[in-house]
Amino acid sequence: HADLQYKNLSLGGRDGPNPLAPAPAFISGHSYHFYVLFNNAGTETGTLRSFFGKTYVAKPLDLAAEKSLAKKFEDDWKTRRIVGPATFSPGQDGFSEMMTDPLSDADIADIMASRKALYYLIRFEFSDKQGTWFSDNCFGIQNSGQYMGLSWPCWVHNQTRYRPKRQ
Repeated sequence: HADLQYKNLSLGGRDGPNPLAPAPAFISGHSYHFYVLFNNAGTETGTLRSFFGKTYVAKPLDLAAEKSLAKKFEDDWKTRRIVGPATFSPGQDGFSEMMTDPLSDADIADIMASRKALYYLIRFEFSDKQGTWFSDNCFGIQNSGQYMGLSWPCWVHNQTRYRPKRQ
C-alpha cells in the first residue's frame, strides 16, 4: 500500500523545528513561507490527490485550543486545499509550499513572549489500489528565547493513512 507521511517542515526557508534555527524576524502584516517535506513510506505507488497546510496562532500546549484549531482546519480544508494529482513511488520524497496568514502585532508580541505558539496543521489526501486515504499531522512550535525551537505534536489531528469520512 501507499502511505504518504509528513517528514519535515521549514519556516521561511530556515529548518524547523530545529533548536539551532534562529527565530524569524516577524513583521506585522506579512505572510511567511513554510515548506512541508513528505515521503511515500509505503510499498506501492501512491497518487497525491490534494494537500493542505495552515498555520494558526493559539495558546501553547492547550487541549481546548488544539481541538478548536482542528475544527477550524476542517472548515478551511473544505475550501482551500491544493489539488494534485502527483504520483509518488515507494520511498520517494515530495514537498509543498504554503503561506502563513499575515501575522498581527498582537500575534507577534504573544509569539515572541511565549504566550502563544504557531501551530501547523497539514493533511494529505492520497490514493492507491486499496482506495483513498488521509494522513493528518499537527504540531506547535514556540519561541524559546533566541530560537523557535520548542516543538511538540498536538493531542489532536495526528493520524496517518485513515479512510476519510463520507460527507
